Amino acid sequence: MTRAGRLRERARFQRLSGTGGTDRFGNSDAAAWGDLLTVWGDLREAPGKERIAAGRLEGPVQATLRIRGTGQAITITAADRVVIRGNTWAIVSEPIALDARKQLLEIGLERGGAVE
Repeated sequence: MTRAGRLRERARFQRLSGTGGTDRFGNSDAAAWGDLLTVWGDLREAPGKERIAAGRLEGPVQATLRIRGTGQAITITAADRVVIRGNTWAIVSEPIALDARKQLLEIGLERGGAVE
């Protein structure tokens, strides 16, 4: 099990709320991201996956995030997103239990490219 000392990053999970319908005047009402859950986590970025060309970042960056398993954490889906270290990450794989008691979960993340 991961010790509490490794869970140093504040991770804020968000879920898309609203329908993106129309308001009472017929104007487009965009859906908004609302906070779902805030936990401590261990973000592990995959090294060497990004390139800088002409002053901008190219290609997606992959990472895994380990968090403690809770009743709310197991409801996280690939439709949600997470904000950590000031970056917004798309969830590419739903939580996977790393132990039999589901006390530690690992989530696949990606940022950059067309995921933001």
